Amino acid sequence: MVRKACVLGLGLAFASAGSALADGIITFEGTLNSSCALSVSTAGTLALSADGTILGSEQTGGTSAVLTIVAVGSNQITVGTPTLTDSPAGYTSSGQRIEYSYAGLNGLSGVTSGGFTSTSKQFNATILSTLKVDNHIVNTTGFATGHYATTTVVTCG
Repeated sequence: MVRKACVLGLGLAFASAGSALADGIITFEGTLNSSCALSVSTAGTLALSADGTILGSEQTGGTSAVLTIVAVGSNQITVGTPTLTDSPAGYTSSGQRIEYSYAGLNGLSGVTSGGFTSTSKQFNATILSTLKVDNHIVNTTGFATGHYATTTVVTCG
């Protein structure tokens, strides 16, 4: 008889524990602060146009830069004015135009710079998105042989 009482007692203990778990409330909490991260997944390269007046990433042989944006909260992307950061000694920069264009991809469909421009532009970031950026130098007097580099600064905040 003692054995039956023990077994019965264990059975009741398990049933009580099972009921307590079924009625339990588990709360998860977290706080998100506004944040934004930018990452260049593809660096751009410049190539010369067939007529020799444009050195740009949109030309045959050039490559657009690709930027990944991860944003939480309300963030604004600013695409800054492009600059020429390197050119050979024999290059004549008078009359040149340095411009950029951008187009939103994944998550930013419809966001564009509206063609090439040299002025800073802004738009709102989405959670996870991709931005394609092109840069070019237009110079009707042409280009000297050597290395060229342009920079466009993109910020998020």
